[in-house]
Amino acid sequence: MQINLLILRHIFDGRLAEKLPEIFALYRVLENQEKALQSLATVLRYLTVTAERVTPDQMRQALEPALRYEGDKLMSTLAQQWLEQGRQEGLQQGMQQGMQKTMHQNIVELLDVRLQIPAPRFRGRIEQIDDLDILRLLVRRAATVDDADEFAQALNALTKSE
Repeated sequence: MQINLLILRHIFDGRLAEKLPEIFALYRVLENQEKALQSLATVLRYLTVTAERVTPDQMRQALEPALRYEGDKLMSTLAQQWLEQGRQEGLQQGMQQGMQKTMHQNIVELLDVRLQIPAPRFRGRIEQIDDLDILRLLVRRAATVDDADEFAQALNALTKSE
């Protein structure tokens, strides 16, 4: 959760590339390697789609020290494969679906963490949204609204034309 929130916090600012080593270092403390790999795959897919100011080389450089710490060559190899695949056009559709799912989850979790809004309150409506631009705006709104009513207004306004 901390990794996801840090990514969301820095995804739209120019400092993401410099924050990635610190963020990726958090994977070292995860005990369940399988869940760590799943989380890493999701984060890398998200970054390859949304992080316009971060190059694959910057991501790779930020990721290598965190992975080398554990000496896990398999994890490093998989991470490099995901980075390469994330830029290939043939995976765009699958990545978009994964991105949508990740953003759906992040919006719901952000509302829960920041405002203690129970997940079921907006989950159904959020999961129906497949437009990444609207989802990006909702991530920002979830990070900045003061209460559930304000988020509901933003959600209504952004989904009115869908």
